[in-house]
Amino acid sequence: MNEAPSLEVRRRPRATLAASVVTVAAVLGLVFWFVNSPTALATSDDTVAGSTPAGEGVYLGVARGEAGRTLHLAGVQVHVVADVAAEVTPLLCLGGSVRVTTDPEVFCAHLVEPDGEVLGGDDSIVLRVVAPSPGTVSVDRVRLGYREGVRWGTREAGAPAEVTVLDR
Repeated sequence: MNEAPSLEVRRRPRATLAASVVTVAAVLGLVFWFVNSPTALATSDDTVAGSTPAGEGVYLGVARGEAGRTLHLAGVQVHVVADVAAEVTPLLCLGGSVRVTTDPEVFCAHLVEPDGEVLGGDDSIVLRVVAPSPGTVSVDRVRLGYREGVRWGTREAGAPAEVTVLDR
């Protein structure tokens, strides 16, 4: 008796393995992209301007929290260009916001270091600027390192700032 040839399709283990590896790599790539691509933060081109006598601090509100967003801050980066030695310190204003002031406690329920804190819709990032002598201090938009849900990243936020330090 003659047996008819089999029409069975043979699976190739290498092709199946290659397709599985490509699929897993694509899924992992999409997850990595999603986790490292949080939604952009609000920015503005309007410069926050203030002035202060030499040796005295001024506080400038440069970035406000956004309604419906909760950011777990890992840090705040500032880039300063100044023609005078200046100390620029980022702070988190909890429960309020300021534009320009010498007394932020009037506007903020608490003023704290931002690292490890939460920036909510009613909060803002404030810069404290102090310079010992007259000059100009310019600060680019702040960059916030943060986590929002499972997503994390570092993004620009808020507005640039400029402080004129006056002679006493």
